[in-house]
Amino acid sequence: MKQIFTDTENIFNFHDSMSEVSRLNSSKTINSSDELTAALRHILELNNKYGNGADVTAGSLTKLWDITGKNPEIPAQSEIDKALAATGFKNITINGNNITLENNAILDFGCVAKGIALDKVKELLDKEDSHYSLITTGSSILVYGNQYGEQNIDIASPDKQGSIGSVTLRGGCFISTSGGYERYAEIDGKKYCHIIDTKTGYPTETDLTTVTVFCDSGLESDFLSTLIFTGGTKEIEKHLHSDSYKIVAADKDKNLYVSDGLDFKLKDGSYKYKQ
Repeated sequence: MKQIFTDTENIFNFHDSMSEVSRLNSSKTINSSDELTAALRHILELNNKYGNGADVTAGSLTKLWDITGKNPEIPAQSEIDKALAATGFKNITINGNNITLENNAILDFGCVAKGIALDKVKELLDKEDSHYSLITTGSSILVYGNQYGEQNIDIASPDKQGSIGSVTLRGGCFISTSGGYERYAEIDGKKYCHIIDTKTGYPTETDLTTVTVFCDSGLESDFLSTLIFTGGTKEIEKHLHSDSYKIVAADKDKNLYVSDGLDFKLKDGSYKYKQ
C-alpha cells in the first residue's frame, strides 16, 4: 500500500522536480502516463460540471504566492495578472496521452492528489477482498467497509478545540476536508489561506471556515471540498441537496450547513444550524 502513495507522488507532486507533473510543467509537452491523462480528463469533467473553484491549472499562482514557503510575500499585481493568464483549461491540450501546456501554464494537483491516491488504495483493497480499513492522509480519509455496523467520524473544529460534531456512517466512503485554519501565511498582520481563488489571483477569502465532503470517489471528495470552500455560503445551498455527495460545513458565524439525509450529531453548543 505504501507503494501507491510513492507512485502517486512520482506522478503528481508539484514540488518534486523529478515527478511527471514537474517534467510536464518544465517541458510543456509530454506523452503522459495513463494515470495523469485519466486524472486530467476527470478533473476537466468536474470543472465543466461544477465550476473552477478547484483548479489544477493554478500552479503559476500557487508558485507565485508560495503561501507555505519560508518567506511568502504579496506579489505585484502585474505578476498576478500574468499568472492568471496561465490559468484555466484553455491552456491545456489533451490528444490521446499527449498533453501540451500553453501560455506557460503550470499544473498543481495539490487539491486532488490525496484523493487520487486513496482511489488507488480502494482498488487494491477490492482486489484483496478486504473487509475493513481506515486510511487517512490527514485532510482526506478512506473508510473501507464497516467492521462495526456503524462508525462515527468527527468533524474537527476550525479553532482546533475538539470537534463540531460527528457523522455516523453505515458503509464505506471517501471523506475530504478543506479549510484555511491549518495552512496559511500571515503577511503584515493578515492571514492568507493556502487555497488560491483563480477568479482574483489572490488567496481565497470565504465566509466558510471548514467544509467536509462525503462521497464515493477520492478525487471528487478532494475536488469538491476545495470548490465548496472557495464558493462560500452564497453558493452552498445547491450542494446541500446533491444525490452524489454529502457535506458538513460551517461559516465564520458558527452556522452549520448539513446535507439532507446525513446522520450528523452536534457536539459543540457554540455552533447552530443555519435556518
